[in-house]
Amino acid sequence: MMLSNVLVVGNMDADEMALVKATLGPDAITASHRESSDGEGLTVYESVNPLAPLRLIDARGVESSMSDRARAARAAKAWSERVADDDNPDTNINAIWFCVDMTPEGPSKAALRALSRVVKFWESLPLIAVITQTCPGASIEDDVRTLHDALSRHKRLSKNLKDVVCLVAQDAVVDADVPLDPEASTNLVAVTVLHLPAGIRAAENDIRSFQLVRKRALRRRTIAAFSAAGSLATVLPLPLSDALVLTVLEAAELDALAQIYEVRQENTAKKLLDMVVELGGIGLAAHASIRALSLIPGVRLKTGVTNALIAGLFIALIGEGASLSFEQVYM
Repeated sequence: MMLSNVLVVGNMDADEMALVKATLGPDAITASHRESSDGEGLTVYESVNPLAPLRLIDARGVESSMSDRARAARAAKAWSERVADDDNPDTNINAIWFCVDMTPEGPSKAALRALSRVVKFWESLPLIAVITQTCPGASIEDDVRTLHDALSRHKRLSKNLKDVVCLVAQDAVVDADVPLDPEASTNLVAVTVLHLPAGIRAAENDIRSFQLVRKRALRRRTIAAFSAAGSLATVLPLPLSDALVLTVLEAAELDALAQIYEVRQENTAKKLLDMVVELGGIGLAAHASIRALSLIPGVRLKTGVTNALIAGLFIALIGEGASLSFEQVYM
């Protein structure tokens, strides 16, 4: 049975087993519970119920102490980064449940900030708020409205908020060991399943965006390294000509950038790569222009410093231009 992954954040210490049993079925506790080795503080529950094809990934601690919130954020971040590295759709997070024990003020600001940090990686996923404990003296409708309003005021969370579901029975006694409402639990699963197709697409987009951000960071470091190497090569007394050294560095830079964006794995990128490689001739033109400037009467160029600056600049420009083309292929 194919399972979709739901990241569960919030304060579930008291009602964790009740929530799992109510949503995944009575067999989930014994048949499908396992400790996760994918991140600190994460526990994974897998359903054997075909009517609830979900895998719950519990990042507890969002409403606990500061250290618990930090551990939850680190755990969710570690899980998410491993998902991005694996590039396996079966491990993508497809929806988020935010479980809340209600107070008269609603969820705390610290809890909302922690939730925002936890879901930062998954910016497009459907978010479903879940009330696991009602507020004394308030009706379920009031709690739902209070929680909805609190999340709606938060820019990052409001755009993906799909529903607020209260799992506490209408006639429950507050502060007692209250079983969760079976009808509401079924509704929570139904709402989640309804939004899974959009969640699956959103997860793919979020993974792609995260990978692109990392590639851009690596691209910047690569270009900076080759630019520095080009500047240094024109200053040091090497046995090779500056033009030859620059050409070799430019070719190596283009090859490194091509590997970052994986364009060599794309058949359609071959012609584009050949075209970009021709940019290596710019280095020769740059070096010739420096030579020409140094011969102009009245123009005093400290050739060591000037050569270094211009060589580094041209290598950086070649790298940035190639990266723009490679990124189009990658996307």
